[in-house]
Amino acid sequence: MGFIKHQISPFFRRRKFSDKFSDTTDFITANWRPLLKMLTIAILPVCAIQALSLNNLTSMMYGELASDSDDTMGILVGFGLNYGATMILGMIASLFLLSIVYALMKLYHATNEDGTPVNEDLTKMTFKEFLPYARRQMGAAWKSVLAFMLFFVVNILLVVAIIAVLQAANIGVFMILFAWFVALIPPAMMLIPVYSFEPIGFWAGMRKAFVYGFKTWGGIVAITFVVGLITNVICGFLSVPYMLTAMAKAFLAIENSDGFSFVNSTWFSLISYLSALLYIYVCYVGYSALLIAIAYQYGHACSALDIDNFDHEDKDFDDFDKDATNEDNF
Repeated sequence: MGFIKHQISPFFRRRKFSDKFSDTTDFITANWRPLLKMLTIAILPVCAIQALSLNNLTSMMYGELASDSDDTMGILVGFGLNYGATMILGMIASLFLLSIVYALMKLYHATNEDGTPVNEDLTKMTFKEFLPYARRQMGAAWKSVLAFMLFFVVNILLVVAIIAVLQAANIGVFMILFAWFVALIPPAMMLIPVYSFEPIGFWAGMRKAFVYGFKTWGGIVAITFVVGLITNVICGFLSVPYMLTAMAKAFLAIENSDGFSFVNSTWFSLISYLSALLYIYVCYVGYSALLIAIAYQYGHACSALDIDNFDHEDKDFDDFDKDATNEDNF
């Protein structure tokens, strides 16, 4: 027998909060090795470049504080380039993250007729063998990212338009708009699993995500709060080295201290870069746990609502397994 020796719980089933949390931890416990391996191979190189951009961003910002430079245009251009590079690299890493996590979940939940796993030992799967599955998920990841971007852009434009029409930006109007925006975030989170687990069009996926999201709003908030709190605590703890280096740069720059030359030294820059790399990488790994929890919330919503009578069977993941193995590796 392989690493997965227990009877795997069906992906599409009704779940209480405790079931969602236990299924999330069970998946991580059973698959932390292949998950960490695939994420490291695919995302760590992106994190290495992103950490460089982030480090340059902070160095440039605090360096200008220390030098009192009047080259405003140069500062803005440098800041914009590094910030833009950080955001673009973050989007690329997010695409890889979505593709890897949900491809692995489909492989994990692909079961035979008797409920036994099709893939008994995912720990032995190499990255080359896993790559076709991740490639198949890339289209769904693109849809998720685009839908999220559209959601935020539309809501920001609506907020600006409402304030402009009312010709008032008082605290009351702002609080109402802010509460409305926050209330829409949990349904928007369902965009990710809807596109990832169903062969659905862009606009139909948005409709289904918000229907599922509003009808299971409390469940989304509960599971994302608990899992997000745990991951944020871990990520926050491991971000301490990077935060300390950033605070040191800020303090010495504001004080215009002679010690600012030390923070520009090779050794301090290397420590700052490695701490930024650790922070970014750990954050992506932590976000994978949140994606897993959201996926199980979606599996619950499908079974509880079943609006379109979609054939939510874990055997559908068998087709994902067979189709991917027929693709050419590269």
